[in-house]
Amino acid sequence: MKKQSPPRKTKRKIKTAQLKLQPYYEAIMAYDAEHLTLNQILKKIQTIGYDGSRSALRRFLDPYLAKKKAKVAQTMLYRISRARLSHWIWRGFNTLTEEQKEVLRHCQQLYPFLQPIEQLIQSYRSLFDKRDVKCLLNWMNRQLTNKNSPLYRYSIGLRLDLAAVKNAFQLPYSNGLVEGQVNRLKWLKRMMYGRAKPDLLEKRMQYRL
Repeated sequence: MKKQSPPRKTKRKIKTAQLKLQPYYEAIMAYDAEHLTLNQILKKIQTIGYDGSRSALRRFLDPYLAKKKAKVAQTMLYRISRARLSHWIWRGFNTLTEEQKEVLRHCQQLYPFLQPIEQLIQSYRSLFDKRDVKCLLNWMNRQLTNKNSPLYRYSIGLRLDLAAVKNAFQLPYSNGLVEGQVNRLKWLKRMMYGRAKPDLLEKRMQYRL
């Protein structure tokens, strides 16, 4: 008996699958402009009649996405992480270098929602400088009454630990040293694979290089 090879996908089958997507081209491009994922786009076009597969949609989008990525790479002059941008916003505009200020201004032009976020964060930070608990509570209530506020969930966390937050405002003490030692203890335990007895851990904690 001759060994039979598995059937191959012909170009005609692939082309047929791609042709099924042509009527939905404009809808697909519109959904992609909204930054929807592949699965989200698939669900959207299925509601308007598409009955093809996810892989066909992926093959249909691949050339377009490749061109889009190449175009972005050519036009992108500066790349900045969200963590660094958040750090700059927290520090405040006046503390940045001229180059950092220019980048932050450019980001605010591209993404206008950053400016109200920066104002919220700076107003929150000024409360720490003033040590004004009453103003803090008013600020927190304003965020909690607006679910669209970018700091809504953060304010929920503040409310859950409100007693500790008030103490941080009113008292000169800090638990930073204790937290640092706790983190150091956890690091030592992980370094020794959690097998150290209390007496050995005590010696390691007291040891200084």
